[in-house]
Amino acid sequence: MVDSDVRTSVVFLVFMLSLGICHADLNQNSGLLCSDADNSTSESSFRVNLDNLLGLLTEKGPSSNGFFKTTAGRRSGKIYGLIQCRGDVSAENCANCTREAFAVALRDCSKSKNVQVWFTWCSLHYSNEHFFGVWDQESAATFNKTDFDNASIANLGSGTAWLSAPEISVEQTAAGAWTLG
Repeated sequence: MVDSDVRTSVVFLVFMLSLGICHADLNQNSGLLCSDADNSTSESSFRVNLDNLLGLLTEKGPSSNGFFKTTAGRRSGKIYGLIQCRGDVSAENCANCTREAFAVALRDCSKSKNVQVWFTWCSLHYSNEHFFGVWDQESAATFNKTDFDNASIANLGSGTAWLSAPEISVEQTAAGAWTLG
């Protein structure tokens, strides 16, 4: 009798998994931000520097614990670039995500010199302007602690507030202090 119950449970579990109910962590494009079009992006020196930046970030980012910033080019042609992968993403997936982010950037922001792309596993930022260590107040990344596709439908309870720009979770500790969550 027990063997029959176990067998039925296993068959049911395999059937449910085959329906696609189990959702693995997928690397999805979460958005991008492109600066205004600038026809100078078609200049060969900019494209060469951008290609060099792609190579550096793809090679060094995954081997640097998923975070790497660098530059390519000189003086007025310099491009600043940064890749950051989620801490639980393998080096191989980090490299793949970096390539995917660059592909999206080159396709959707081909005439922009300041580009930010967000994927589930990584974020990419490159610009002809120095941005390392500079607080960017024009863009915001959102996060969702609820596992719902839309965090606004979840009741987050007292002590947590969602601010609109940028969206930051602020929580009150037991001692009454407010912390970023």
